[in-house]
Amino acid sequence: MKTTTLIITATTLLGTSVSLAQTPTVNFASGGVGERYNTLCSAIKVEMDRSAEIDCQETGGSYANADLLASGKADAALIQANVRQIYEKDTGKPLPIIVLGQTHQEVAQLVCPKDLDIGDLDDLVENPKAVVAIGGDNSGHQVSWNMFVSVKPDLRKVKTRRIGGDEALLKLGEGREVNCLFMTSGINGEAMKEIDRASGEAGRFALVETWDDKLSSIRDEDGKPLFTKTTIEAGTYPHMQFGMFSTSYDAAAVPALLVLSEKMARYNPRIGRQLKASAETAIAQGK
Repeated sequence: MKTTTLIITATTLLGTSVSLAQTPTVNFASGGVGERYNTLCSAIKVEMDRSAEIDCQETGGSYANADLLASGKADAALIQANVRQIYEKDTGKPLPIIVLGQTHQEVAQLVCPKDLDIGDLDDLVENPKAVVAIGGDNSGHQVSWNMFVSVKPDLRKVKTRRIGGDEALLKLGEGREVNCLFMTSGINGEAMKEIDRASGEAGRFALVETWDDKLSSIRDEDGKPLFTKTTIEAGTYPHMQFGMFSTSYDAAAVPALLVLSEKMARYNPRIGRQLKASAETAIAQGK
């Protein structure tokens, strides 16, 4: 009996040591393929050392990422700062996360047909022909739009449709149901590049400025503005930025946060340091 007990104990200990030696996998909620969150996750994966594996999960974006973090199905994620704020307000409890840092800016980008002659948000309000796709329910795009409306109530006059993703791109391209599209994403993401290509040499679509000074009144938990003014540089979207030599556009931007679940932080505190360092390296390399 003693021999048997010793064998079982040794086997159990061996099994434990093998388990402890396994490389942990970090389930990383990113976003749509080709968009900034997803490509940045892939770059972080390359920069991570062998002590952890990153599984970049394709998701619907920031709000979906918050859901995955809250349910324990994601260990890390990228999430818009304003979406975190709204998600916590909706659920009445804080997300169980640790913020590792800001990675980049998610920029509010709006395109409309060139012939509607819409240059900024005030023009959009005054044009009854505009119908804007503002993203699907609980998307980061729709959360941002609703925040715009909260400080600029005139935007309630604008006709909107709660659609996003491929459906919005398809309907925009066909001019069916919507003729404008609003989205918060990294500059030069796949969706915006696709719209620019569809605009063509004739310039079917035009970029619209999205910055309004009223947006600076929206604050984070530390009392700092959630939205800041940024610039979409001339030539970024060559078929949608017009002027004698192309034109830069003022746009609203909100920080993208790199976050780690509190559970993962407790289980393996090194992961947070590694993720942050890998993200910083990837961004410094222009990825």
